[in-house]
Amino acid sequence: MGKGKSVSTEVPTTKTDMGMFGSATTGYGGSTFNPTDFQRDFTGLTETGALQAQKALNDRTIAQEAVDAMNNQYQTDFRNQLLNPALSKNWLRGSTAQDVANIANQDYLNRRYQLVNDEMARQQSLLASALQGYNNMFDIANAITNSSNALNAQIAGYKQAGEIANQQAQLAQMQALSNMIGQGIGAAGSIAGGGLSGAAMGKTLAATKNLQ
Repeated sequence: MGKGKSVSTEVPTTKTDMGMFGSATTGYGGSTFNPTDFQRDFTGLTETGALQAQKALNDRTIAQEAVDAMNNQYQTDFRNQLLNPALSKNWLRGSTAQDVANIANQDYLNRRYQLVNDEMARQQSLLASALQGYNNMFDIANAITNSSNALNAQIAGYKQAGEIANQQAQLAQMQALSNMIGQGIGAAGSIAGGGLSGAAMGKTLAATKNLQ
């Protein structure tokens, strides 16, 4: 009786496509997530935002510089949109305008520490938002990859089960053939001893030939 063929353990290649949520390909080397253009751009933006926010939190001078830049813009807007128009229309005298500017600037300086803290809190919020978006994209990729793994395992299981069933059928056929040959040999021995007619021997040999 011949040696049975071993069951294949080859890993099939499968792809799970979730449309706007991306796709995943699974093969012998594992699974690869294939993001959409939106997912790729979104992840890049969250990475950049998270790094910038983390850098600002680690270095307070960045927040201070942001507040100072805001102050410079405030002073420019204050002059161009309030003081200069008021002076040009004679609503304020020069000395009065200077007093107003000094009061406004002093008010800003008094609040600068709080403004820096507010900027730090803003950066903390930006970091949390960026990380949340980054984690959400990971969850999507993980779910699709798991679906691809499950599909791959299912297909591999079906393939292996089919091969096993086919081998079992072949083994059963070979066993039946072996049994028939054994019976034929036994019948031939009976003929040699005079115990089986020529017609019976012919039927046995014919049946054996049909199984081969």
